[in-house]
Amino acid sequence: MEIISRKEALEQGLNRYFTGISCSHGHAYYRYTSNGACVLCTIRDSHRNQQKESYKEKARDRAKRSQKATPRDKKNAIWRKCYSTNTEYRARKAAASARRKQKYREDYAKLSPHEKLEVDILYEEAYLIGYHVDHIIPTSAGGKHEPSNLQIVSPEYNMRKGAKLFNYKERQV
Repeated sequence: MEIISRKEALEQGLNRYFTGISCSHGHAYYRYTSNGACVLCTIRDSHRNQQKESYKEKARDRAKRSQKATPRDKKNAIWRKCYSTNTEYRARKAAASARRKQKYREDYAKLSPHEKLEVDILYEEAYLIGYHVDHIIPTSAGGKHEPSNLQIVSPEYNMRKGAKLFNYKERQV
């Protein structure tokens, strides 16, 4: 292997060059003139990516084969089709969501700086551990968007609770 610089290799129109200097993984091998990357590292990385993709495809195939269409799956498929074609329903849902977010913004604006900080910390903690922030008294039942009415709960509990008032004894975090 002849030692040659990248600049010289580019001038000669070569695709690869050899400097005799090891890459960060210890390979003393050719490098590509286009990006200066080690040829062996590039081959290894592309092989790893192919293995990852192959694994993902196999996992998807296994999942598809193991799943059987249940009545609930059929119902969900019908619902998705109906939802995607019903623009009026989607517009109503979007408007309701916008009203709810606007109410949260208005309630948040009325809070003191200390209360705003408490609300922000609650949301940050919930985000970091993968939980939800729930209104103890739902806003639809007159509850406010303030620290004393917020709690961190598991996603399962929050989905089950919805906009209902639950007894604290039933709560499982």
